[in-house]
Amino acid sequence: METSRVFWLIAVVLLALIPTRPVESQFVYEGCSQEQYSSGSNYENNLNSLLGILLRQASSADYYNASVGSGGDAIYGLYDCRGDLGSDDCANCIKNAMSQISNVCLRTRGARIQLDGCFMHYDRINFFGQTDNSFIYKTCSETLSSDYNFNNHLNTIMGSLMTASSGDNNGFRLTTAGDSSTGFVHGLAQCEGDLSVSDCNNCMNAAVQKLKSVCGTAVSGQVYLSKCYVRYAQDGFYRDSSGTGNSSSGNGDDAGKTVAIIIGLLAGVALIVVFISFLKQVFKRGHNKGNYSTCKTLISVFLSFLIQVFKHIQHL
Repeated sequence: METSRVFWLIAVVLLALIPTRPVESQFVYEGCSQEQYSSGSNYENNLNSLLGILLRQASSADYYNASVGSGGDAIYGLYDCRGDLGSDDCANCIKNAMSQISNVCLRTRGARIQLDGCFMHYDRINFFGQTDNSFIYKTCSETLSSDYNFNNHLNTIMGSLMTASSGDNNGFRLTTAGDSSTGFVHGLAQCEGDLSVSDCNNCMNAAVQKLKSVCGTAVSGQVYLSKCYVRYAQDGFYRDSSGTGNSSSGNGDDAGKTVAIIIGLLAGVALIVVFISFLKQVFKRGHNKGNYSTCKTLISVFLSFLIQVFKHIQHL
């Protein structure tokens, strides 16, 4: 009975400690360069200055690039928020991106991170305005659709997303096909803010073709190229004119992540209960130096394990 109470008490505490993030700050992918800089170096100081500049701009601009330093210590960086985000959401997304990338890409000279609502990239090489349609990342729902209306609507929005006009906000496009009787499919695409209209068109075209080839008839999908991305879903995943969220991505990812978090936490709680029971047995044998040293080592290892678990949860 006592063990059961301890189990549920710890479970409640851990669930309350789950770090929650707004949808636009949900992690999508990251990339880290192989080359690293030394702690305390000029490059590190320049990187910190660059991140400070980008963070300050995020509350007033949805796209910004900057460079700091010269020669071998020069660093170039930018951020790009999704075109439907307000200034506060953009700033919060960039803040979360910086927090996550500092943990994932520790002391690397180049790094990029994509969250649901924003993107950040820095490198020692000037990449501003450079055309690059290389494939970076994709995710497709496991659920497929053979419905004629769905596939017809999907083809319609893919065609619409392939061409960006000069009036688009950083090549940001939203489109919807369908109606209440046949269902809806929503599409979203955006280019990096430093691309020309023609380069943006080429990138979106390549992204749409890649999305078609890798996701097929999946009910939702996302493809990220180096300079643009395209995504679609049956439910909305953007902010409407009032600034409120339209809906979730519709592919079941959020529900799956929630289940994974709960299962992981319950497993962690079970380990904690077993660990506590083990410690009680150790102390029953006497408080000698050997038992104390063993407990100290086990506690250190176990706390390190819990820290890694919570870091992993932050990226879900």
